[in-house]
Amino acid sequence: MNIFKISCLCAAVMSVPAVASAAIVTTGSGGFNNGYATTITYDTDALRGKKDGRDNASNALGAQNGKFFEIGFGSSVDLTFGKKFNGKGTIFEVTFGNASNFPEFVDIFAGSGGNFSFVGNLANYSDGKFDLSGLNGPFDTLRLTDASPFSSSSEKDSRGRLGGFDIDAVQVSAVPVPAAGWLLMSGLGAAAALRRRKKA
Repeated sequence: MNIFKISCLCAAVMSVPAVASAAIVTTGSGGFNNGYATTITYDTDALRGKKDGRDNASNALGAQNGKFFEIGFGSSVDLTFGKKFNGKGTIFEVTFGNASNFPEFVDIFAGSGGNFSFVGNLANYSDGKFDLSGLNGPFDTLRLTDASPFSSSSEKDSRGRLGGFDIDAVQVSAVPVPAAGWLLMSGLGAAAALRRRKKA
């Protein structure tokens, strides 16, 4: 009888869905799109608004188009680009020309294989440019962490501004084929041409 009760209890416990503290999801097409982000990993439970589609993570992917995604106060997003990258990049932020009334900041980290290095901090009133040249790249992921000031959610709720830094697009420089590779290929092509010429 005890085995039957234990079996029923185990079956009941296993049928209850697990509750996670955060819903981390990844969306996007992947692949390479002229250096623009093609996948984004984010926390669906982060504090962000819904007005103007700012809770749609796909708005941060591809070229800038005026649509944006709010990272969420204190939250992070990971972006990938379909290729390893290094060098210079740009974050296109949307504040509708009123950055002084909506101060927003983001910390930038570049990562490879899950290890991240701090790149710097940007404000929404800057040109959005960053440089990875001084770091040990190439990288496969760019992590953006919201560092915006937060006063009170009730003030922000009434204006539809909940989520801090807004991402319209992010573009990086893909790692080019090394010059030595091009030189080797042209040398092999020249050697093959000379060899054919000698046989003729």
